[in-house]
Amino acid sequence: MGAVSPVARTLNDQGPVQDSIRDALGRARKLAEDATLEVAASGLAPRSFGTEFLSMAAEGFEVVEQVPDLFVDVAEGADEFFPSVQENKDLFAASYPKDAPVLMLSFQGDFFDDTEILAPILKSAGVDVTFPSKLKGSHATPLTPDPLISTPFDSFDPLLPLRRTARQRLVKPLWDLRGEVLPFLERNLAKK
Repeated sequence: MGAVSPVARTLNDQGPVQDSIRDALGRARKLAEDATLEVAASGLAPRSFGTEFLSMAAEGFEVVEQVPDLFVDVAEGADEFFPSVQENKDLFAASYPKDAPVLMLSFQGDFFDDTEILAPILKSAGVDVTFPSKLKGSHATPLTPDPLISTPFDSFDPLLPLRRTARQRLVKPLWDLRGEVLPFLERNLAKK
């Protein structure tokens, strides 16, 4: 665990500094959660903020809540967690049926992307894996809402051409994604 262990031990110790740090982290999390809820309730945020962003934020807050316990585990000497990396790989390979093709997409700006690790695991398990080249975008690209909804005022909007150009640039990665997913589905649904 390298550089994490000394930090974890320090934060795990008892004392006024550690208590202040833990208290500050708790308050920061609460402030972020409250601010997120206030923005959603204000009516200023788009509807997708309330339906999509709030659920992602809640998941993120849950992960943040696990960090102090992880630090305690590391401070107490844990350097392996369950399941192990190899057990995860084995579970992953065993969880896919051999007769179900898998489309693995990756994006150029996705720092969470593990497709280059996971695709060979599935292939070695006999799963039919399609792994196209990286698409433009990021981890959140498939969740991107359409930013330009038509309104009765469009004919009076002098910025409409600019908004349409911005929309085309924003949704292009979605069309590229569609260009990979739909042919994959058509090929594989035709086999059934």
